[in-house]
Amino acid sequence: MFRRSRREEYATIHDAEAVSRSIAATPEEDAIKGVAETLTEKAKEAGALEDQVWKLQKELDRAKAEMESAQKSLDSMRSRLLKDEVFKVEESARMAELASKTQEIMKQFLSRASAAKIDRLSSYVSVSFRFLLRKKTLVESVQIDPETFSISLLAADGTSIPKERLSEGEKQIFAVSVLWGLARASARPLPSIIDTPMARLDATHRNHLVERYFPNASHQVIILSTDTEVDQEYYESLSPHLSHAYHLDYDEKKQFTEATEGYFWEAEAVGAGSN
Repeated sequence: MFRRSRREEYATIHDAEAVSRSIAATPEEDAIKGVAETLTEKAKEAGALEDQVWKLQKELDRAKAEMESAQKSLDSMRSRLLKDEVFKVEESARMAELASKTQEIMKQFLSRASAAKIDRLSSYVSVSFRFLLRKKTLVESVQIDPETFSISLLAADGTSIPKERLSEGEKQIFAVSVLWGLARASARPLPSIIDTPMARLDATHRNHLVERYFPNASHQVIILSTDTEVDQEYYESLSPHLSHAYHLDYDEKKQFTEATEGYFWEAEAVGAGSN
């Protein structure tokens, strides 16, 4: 009963040998200590690396947060700039539209103002022409086109009168009337200089100029005339309105014009008295 079989004996021997081999293969204590120390160092290094990884992760997270904040600020700035640009564009468009409307209104205003001034000028020229003209029924009114500034003479029935129908004297009276109308329409005290005004006029038109135009042409009137135009009779008629009279005498030798106070005969009398 207590006897074992040979097979069991062999198995026991085999196990004992295996244990012996395992014991023989077990490292020495010094070797195990070295390995343990190495493992400890590697564990410490791994822990240090994990701390670095954790710190780097925290820095990465902070960097990501800063980048997201910067992106939001950038987006907000872009939005504001876009709104500002849109506002500027809209404001520029509004100002351009306002400027265009202002220009159009100014054009209309100037057009209306010019038309009103032209109408007033036409009225002044008409009154002046009829006041100086000998033939009272020849011209009813004078019209000036506000666009071309061309002047038309109209009869009482509204028909146009060709300027060729006017005599040379009437044409001169018409030119004087235009100048007189311009001076009156300007509403400014502008001096008038009239050169040889009556050379081609008949007696009636001369009388009208002397009696009606010269005393009223402006606050200051300079008349450059010959003694055959403004003779003694006309000079006496103008005397109440005169402040000074001069005789302009051209010296051939000296080649300049000398002004002597006094009209023709007055200057001659002064010259004779001095001699």
